[in-house]
Amino acid sequence: MSTSVTTKKSNAAVAIIKTGLLAGTLDALAAMLWGYYYTGVFSLDIFRYIASGIFGKAAFTDSNVMILWGILAHYFIAFCFTTAWFLLYPFFNSILRSKYIIAIVYGLVTWAIMDIIVEPLSHISRQPFNITNAIVGSVVLIFTLGLTVALMAHSYYYKVKGRLLYL
Repeated sequence: MSTSVTTKKSNAAVAIIKTGLLAGTLDALAAMLWGYYYTGVFSLDIFRYIASGIFGKAAFTDSNVMILWGILAHYFIAFCFTTAWFLLYPFFNSILRSKYIIAIVYGLVTWAIMDIIVEPLSHISRQPFNITNAIVGSVVLIFTLGLTVALMAHSYYYKVKGRLLYL
């Protein structure tokens, strides 16, 4: 009698897609909740704001198509950062050796890239620097994107190698 053992090989693409969907959704929810706290109105207008990065002031029309464009742009950006941070996790893990410190670095660097590079290159009308918004934005990204990616990448690489990766 022979016994067959099958192992399921982890697929990085599936792990990245799941991570990107979760991180993008958490970030969108946090943005909508912050908007509600700030304005007292629960709205999808955050996605019009995101769409304005592509379409400029035209994104603030009554068209719901702009909300859809904003959602697509939001998830595209979330997937770009998720993919980069997920694939770079072994490198950061070899240096920092703590998924929680990595989450903080991911969130802060993501905020800086968005604020210093992406937003100035878009059609979004720039506001003067506001320390409160910078802190809130950084903390939100640490928890929604940084922590999500660090925890899920840690879990993925641990399953793949059976141990933590230290290069």
